[in-house]
Amino acid sequence: GRVGARRIRLNPPRETRAAWAMLALAWLLAGPVLASRFDLPAEGIGLAVCRRFHALPLVLLAVPIAVALGAVPLRGPRAGGLLAGALALPAALALSLPGLGRVHTAAVERYAENVLGELPRHAVLVVGEDYSYAGTQYVQWALGQRQDVIVIDAGLLCFPWYRERIARRGVPMPPGQPTVASLVAHASAVGWRAFVDLKQKDVIAKLSTYPYGAVIAVGTPPPIDDLVEQNLDLIDAFRIDYAPPGPDDEYASVIHRHYAAMRELIAHALDEAGRHEQAAELRQAAEHPPVYKLVPVDGSGNDLP
Repeated sequence: GRVGARRIRLNPPRETRAAWAMLALAWLLAGPVLASRFDLPAEGIGLAVCRRFHALPLVLLAVPIAVALGAVPLRGPRAGGLLAGALALPAALALSLPGLGRVHTAAVERYAENVLGELPRHAVLVVGEDYSYAGTQYVQWALGQRQDVIVIDAGLLCFPWYRERIARRGVPMPPGQPTVASLVAHASAVGWRAFVDLKQKDVIAKLSTYPYGAVIAVGTPPPIDDLVEQNLDLIDAFRIDYAPPGPDDEYASVIHRHYAAMRELIAHALDEAGRHEQAAELRQAAEHPPVYKLVPVDGSGNDLP
């Protein structure tokens, strides 16, 4: 037995051609085939998504590369080449650290904290972005903050098990297959304070809504002076304790464009009230960090990110 074990260690079995063929097929599906199915512009968050998925075929290529390097004798000039290759990897990683530092900030967590922190008690918030839902769930259930707020993922409402989960938490479901607009209207009718994010354009178009800090409140808008004062108080209370992102820093950039779009909605409301000078002052103030880029909107939410 010992002799057999020693022989296996010294002469490990070679992979079969079928195994290598399956690895090649996996690389083909995870690489060129998957890439051909992407219909995303290679900019902003679309570029980030492409980079994430394109890392998978590179990981699969690590297997044949490791096998090839293992076959090279570690002596003579070839050993120097292997050493240079080994040192090149950490050097390349070091060059990427500044970019990673801009992307890996607290922007998503702070956004979730800001959104949950501004809402009244026992509010319902319907969101449609992954970072909004995942971020708020992390803050609520990992950090233990604002668990009284019911955050609903609009994309999951089509599943009965998810609707049952929300109903068990006290939010009544309208009969049949609910839309976000019908759910929000039903929840508002029975006394819940309802809010949505900017992705819920059907709600913004069909129901009476108004900007509320980083989200959209469902209900009758307050007088313009109260609306502006309320929103500026909410925005000023936001916690943004990291370097403002640039235009292509993935989710951090998306979140700051979102902040900018919310300010633009307030400026648009001022324009509609004939308060053009005050709207211009708000737009000028929003050009500076932490809100660095305004997004033009037409008031209906059609041009929002």
